[in-house]
Amino acid sequence: MCCTNGSQNKNINTSYSIDDVVVDLETMCLTYQNKNIVFSLKERTNTLVNDYQLKFLGSLQLENEHYELLQKTNLSGQEFDSQRSNVSIVLFLNNKLYGEFTGLSNIYSVNVQSNTICIYNKETNYTTKFEITDTIPVQLFIPYTIKDSIPRGDILYLNKHINR
Repeated sequence: MCCTNGSQNKNINTSYSIDDVVVDLETMCLTYQNKNIVFSLKERTNTLVNDYQLKFLGSLQLENEHYELLQKTNLSGQEFDSQRSNVSIVLFLNNKLYGEFTGLSNIYSVNVQSNTICIYNKETNYTTKFEITDTIPVQLFIPYTIKDSIPRGDILYLNKHINR
């Protein structure tokens, strides 16, 4: 297996699992902390094509804790043109995996500014902002319509992880 960075190739030990390589990509993303770089890995089997993409979003400074956030996108399908997306916001505390907000798709664009997570819906052209000052919430609600005074939207759930 090989990673390409412009004109440089990096060989990767093939005894690693894909999950191990994704963890390595997360580590590189956290090391570089550049919002303009997307780290990517493409995996192809006989029946499936997976494209993993990781992007550094920024940092949240809460009372005594400093979190770094990545956007992880997994495009999966039988062919590149029929892939479905699974997008999540991954949180790291002291360079250890803290948790992951799951439930996004590629219709959303995520940005972190200061202590605010901004989630832009490309279909509705609406941005939802979450100012986080003291604790990481266990869920985020992203409204996209209000019908009969009932907001409809997507809920992102925080899946906490045991630090790895």
